[in-house]
Amino acid sequence: MPWRHSLRLRIAVSMAALSALAIGGVAAAVAQHSALDGRERLRAQAYERLEASEVYYNVYGRLRAGATTQMAGLPEQLRDAVAAERDASYFDGATMWVGRRTDGRTLVVQLSAADYLAQHQQLVNVLVLAGVGGVGATSVLSWLIASGLSQRLRRGAEAAQAIADGDREREASQPGRDEVAVLTSAVDGMASALTQRLDREREFSADVAHELRTPVTALVSAAELLQDDDEASALVRGQVRRLRLLVEQLLEVARLESGADVVALETADLAGEVRRSLRTLPPDLAPTLVVDASAAVGLEPARLDRVLTNLVANARKHGGGACEVRVAGTSVTVTDEGPGYPDALLAGGPRRFQSRGGGGSGLGLVIASRQAEAMGGELALRNGPDGGAQAVLTLRPAPGPPSASVSDDRSIDRPASSGPAAPAP
Repeated sequence: MPWRHSLRLRIAVSMAALSALAIGGVAAAVAQHSALDGRERLRAQAYERLEASEVYYNVYGRLRAGATTQMAGLPEQLRDAVAAERDASYFDGATMWVGRRTDGRTLVVQLSAADYLAQHQQLVNVLVLAGVGGVGATSVLSWLIASGLSQRLRRGAEAAQAIADGDREREASQPGRDEVAVLTSAVDGMASALTQRLDREREFSADVAHELRTPVTALVSAAELLQDDDEASALVRGQVRRLRLLVEQLLEVARLESGADVVALETADLAGEVRRSLRTLPPDLAPTLVVDASAAVGLEPARLDRVLTNLVANARKHGGGACEVRVAGTSVTVTDEGPGYPDALLAGGPRRFQSRGGGGSGLGLVIASRQAEAMGGELALRNGPDGGAQAVLTLRPAPGPPSASVSDDRSIDRPASSGPAAPAP
């Protein structure tokens, strides 16, 4: 996940913004109150000086330093205020002026606000530094707290993904009593319930297929006794064969998903094994084989035959009849010229009874995928850039040399013949 989308970043930024607003509001209120209080104290000092100057003037008939009776050069606001009231004051931002009108004369005293302004600026600087430090400390603290929360969520998400990938031993639950612990515990409960449900469905499918095997075998034997020239008999035999194929596929899927099969891998040249496997196909299924490069891989020939047979049959049925098998290193790609795989199949992967284009049991791709996994490989489904479906079988490289000689770097095999496509499994 990109860092800018991280939950801890959003929490840290939100907490920093909230702390900045709170600290800024408090600092502004403190600065405003300090400014008002400072001006009032400066005005009181000026009036005290005015009182002293007035007494001195009345006793000695002289003005003290900073006092004047001349109105010229004084701020206009002060002159207007003194003319309207007996006592008046005016602050121009740098000097406090106070005046008093008595006995036909006006006495004015001015007091510099330099000390007040310096103290106020010092207070503002302290508030700014404290605000920056407070916002920084809040950001770091919220980042650390959010990191712990985010890590717990990430561990829960990773465990949930591992459970979705089939790791039944993994648990998503996180320690604690908060919402994260509740959520991850609920994920474990849901995973356990889904696993039990899937196990029951698989057991049911396996049990049904096993119970049907004997009566289906009897039906096949009985159908073979029907007349060959009867259209109804041919229809019955065909449907019985389809039913037998479905039962066999269900049993195979159940066996693969239960892990009961014993896998015996051998080191072999991939291109040679693919060529051998394709030669066992019926003529109407034979595809075009292209070998770009070949490598030694670990595989089981019977399982490889099953995978390629199902992929080629699926491509023949749903891909417009054309089919190409391309070997490149450790991968085999089966390509057709059809409309491609549906979105649901690409998103969720092969599933039982989910056919590619309607018709069929939908078990062929499931069997191919499970057989690939049994060999330690992977089957990926995708649509080509120019149309058509692509099924890519990737096997693990073998640690040792192949038991058969490696094929030429590039060769092309054409199908032996063409004909109507057989039904896809």
